[in-house]
Amino acid sequence: MLSVSSGLCADWDAVAKDAPHTGRSRWLRLAEDRLPGSLTFRYVRDGRTQVAMRGLLLREPMRNEWLDPRMIASGQGAPLGLAADGPHPWRGRHATDVYPCLTIMYPNYDAFPVGPASAEPSALARFVGSLRVWARDHGARSIAFLYLTPDAEALCGSLRAEGFRFMPLTTRAEMAVTWRDFGGYLAGLPYKRRTSIGRELRALGEAGVSVAIEELGQVEQDLIPLRCMLTRKYRGSADPAREAAWFTRIREAFAPDEITVFTARAGAAPVAFSLFVRDGARWTALLTGMDYANPAARYSHFATMYYTPAGHAPGISVQRIFYGIASQDAKRFRGCDLIPLTAAVTP
Repeated sequence: MLSVSSGLCADWDAVAKDAPHTGRSRWLRLAEDRLPGSLTFRYVRDGRTQVAMRGLLLREPMRNEWLDPRMIASGQGAPLGLAADGPHPWRGRHATDVYPCLTIMYPNYDAFPVGPASAEPSALARFVGSLRVWARDHGARSIAFLYLTPDAEALCGSLRAEGFRFMPLTTRAEMAVTWRDFGGYLAGLPYKRRTSIGRELRALGEAGVSVAIEELGQVEQDLIPLRCMLTRKYRGSADPAREAAWFTRIREAFAPDEITVFTARAGAAPVAFSLFVRDGARWTALLTGMDYANPAARYSHFATMYYTPAGHAPGISVQRIFYGIASQDAKRFRGCDLIPLTAAVTP
């Protein structure tokens, strides 16, 4: 049977113990305001949760185009690199054709089933079938699974059997730490990339920019304006209170020794930062910001996001760094692998 509840069930982390780290409760709560009203869907057998995922019933389009299933499945997200090459099963569909839409995804732009039967075809088939019944009974006109990772391969088989249409959606950048020091990181890159990175680092040195690791509690007030400069550049507006809330949630979800902040300063002035959080042997680049008006800041983002972390990671036994979606060419240029993410929608 399908059990549906608001919020996370009390035993979510026990159910998701073998899932990727971003499927655990602290990660789902960290960015839950991206998907307000999310529900927990659980396929229960013999009184135990076998398969579970998170999602929500969208009654209208999302303001965030990266999260809006109709924009993605109709091809309107192609300029952003979302399902850029199609197919677009919902091309030409009006909002009234697809909303309400049961949308299954997690707030960190990924989705995969969790639970002891998360790779069991029969359990997944029952889970998907139950979702379709629930969606129909609650007035949904469509169902969309967004940002399915390779961990959802077995689920995709059940979705295909149910007639879902698939689209290559985008990619997620990840970097396997296979080197022992910064020199080893550079040596693993093609010659042209090594040369370009060398020029960037020399330019930073000539501009008097230095990169260091600093405690979040000591520099948080310096980072908020840098975050606002980034959001103003890419979103057209900035809200200092919203950015401050991000840092609060990070401190609530992660211990101090799980948070690493790389800062770039021109003299004493902060010009860029990148914040990483650690989960076991995995690092995730979570926040960044930059002073775009300061000429000295040029290349400082790359130094705090890639170069200094690459040199630091081996010494603290980080084995893999997750860099997320968007700006994939810049990430691949600096050594990331691009992992495919998929979308599946009802026809």
